[in-house]
Amino acid sequence: MKQQLVGLAFCSILLLQGCIEKKNEAKFDGTPSICPVDLKSESPKESIDRFLAGMEIQLLPLESGDDILFKGSGSTIHLDGDDIFLLDASQQTIFRFGRDGKFKNKIFRKGQGAEDYNVLFNIALSDNKIYGLDNMKIQLYDYEGHYIKTIPLKNNGRQIAVTKDGTIAVASNYIQPYQLTVYHPDGTVFEYLPSNKNLLKQQISQSTYHSLKRYGDRILLTNYFDPSIYQLEDTVSVFATLDFKGMNIPSDMFSGADEEIANRFREYREGDKAILSFDRLTVTDDWIVFAPSLIWDPCVVYYNRKSDTYLLNKNWGQPYDLFFGGYRAPDGYDEKSGEFYQLVNAVELKEVVEEIAKKKTNYQDDYPFLKNVDVSQIDDNTNDWIVFFKLQS
Repeated sequence: MKQQLVGLAFCSILLLQGCIEKKNEAKFDGTPSICPVDLKSESPKESIDRFLAGMEIQLLPLESGDDILFKGSGSTIHLDGDDIFLLDASQQTIFRFGRDGKFKNKIFRKGQGAEDYNVLFNIALSDNKIYGLDNMKIQLYDYEGHYIKTIPLKNNGRQIAVTKDGTIAVASNYIQPYQLTVYHPDGTVFEYLPSNKNLLKQQISQSTYHSLKRYGDRILLTNYFDPSIYQLEDTVSVFATLDFKGMNIPSDMFSGADEEIANRFREYREGDKAILSFDRLTVTDDWIVFAPSLIWDPCVVYYNRKSDTYLLNKNWGQPYDLFFGGYRAPDGYDEKSGEFYQLVNAVELKEVVEEIAKKKTNYQDDYPFLKNVDVSQIDDNTNDWIVFFKLQS
């Protein structure tokens, strides 16, 4: 019986074990080598209140119209300077807005020509260029959608990040011989995070989808069956390791026959007995934010790198649960403004505001960031909004 599980497994774990001993190498200053997180714990109410009170929140509506509607649930958001880009994977279209929310232009280059993309899995922004990740190539366009060039790929992938010097990192969402391929500006290609050969034949049921991010001059990523965050500089090394206490991956997770492994995987995955992956990663000088792979009790962890403390996004109440509850982790971080950001469904925002208004007429005194939410102007044809927020360190 073939097990349905997601790869990395032994080689990633062996790589992790080999790197933990070098825990002081290539880290941001002040980063703990081991980050302990007890997901079965409850954050104290006073800690939650203090955390939320220290937030600076702003809501930005994005212009709507018949020709510029995007599907928020299928979109990824990317910021660069005064520009906001939305990749709607369902329409295979890139929408560009200003930081005031006004529409600028959209890019649709799907086709069979040399300057087109066949499918657009993801994008990255660097040096006023859009890097569009296709199946076995990257298509470069300027911000108006004009074609620049094509970069062929050695391995396919679903995630992309580009450093300021033009180094391109492409990560797979599912098991491949190597999970990370790096393309340097001089044309050299390097492969990292090898997968165990015995697992390459196994079927794959899930993996990480938002685990590759750039911060400053570094690229950071996570992998399946692996509690570490890796960083790419001159090479790949362990940046930090999460210790999930009683929910760490057991040492015998992949021992035994195929059927034993499949049953064990199903037991641990469906029963939330171990954290097999964590996704939606954002790392800053002060914070590590991520969503662990939990089915029954989803949450996001806000780990403070300066104090070595963390907060779980449980029981925050509305309107905060709309922005930050469940798996709602930040989509990204703006290094210039120091703001996290993520998409918010406009109709859900309207419903939450209406419910709060029923309970308290002067709700805007408590939640001043809701002052610009005019529920009468929101309907099913309204684009998603963006919530920007700063955290006190």
